[in-house]
Amino acid sequence: MTDKSTQYNLTKLTKKQIKFVEGLKQGLKAIDAYKEAGYTYKNEQVAKVSSSKLLHNERIMVQIAKFRDKQLARKLKIVEDVDVTEDWIINKYVQTIDDAQFNKQYQAVRGCLQDLSKMLGFTFDKKELKVSGEVNQLHSVNAADLINAYRSANNTKIIDGESQEIK
Repeated sequence: MTDKSTQYNLTKLTKKQIKFVEGLKQGLKAIDAYKEAGYTYKNEQVAKVSSSKLLHNERIMVQIAKFRDKQLARKLKIVEDVDVTEDWIINKYVQTIDDAQFNKQYQAVRGCLQDLSKMLGFTFDKKELKVSGEVNQLHSVNAADLINAYRSANNTKIIDGESQEIK
């Protein structure tokens, strides 16, 4: 258990440390945040090592953790407020695919299908995938069939038996 003086010391930062943390919050890499904070350094290697040490400073780690907690809480609130669910995302993708097919935007269709495949866990090795023809053949892909295939794949029953590797 920490006492109040320890808690105070964990949150007390120097001006440069505060600038360093602010730089990290803005998305800067540690070395860039280190430089922006006004620290002096002999060369890039020294700056890299020193910025890494700052990242492992307990007081700075506490501040970064607090910031990340706030970010995560904000994101969760947005998800709750908007009521974003997996089904909602899938339906939005289906709408986008249908609109893109109607407008003959086959690259957009392809991108949506790739994103959906990743989201739904249909991963594959690019070495195994052989594409014949051109992207404009995607107009024959029916988004509803893709969703139905996903839903039926999730409802499969596992049976006992032996397995073997398919080559």
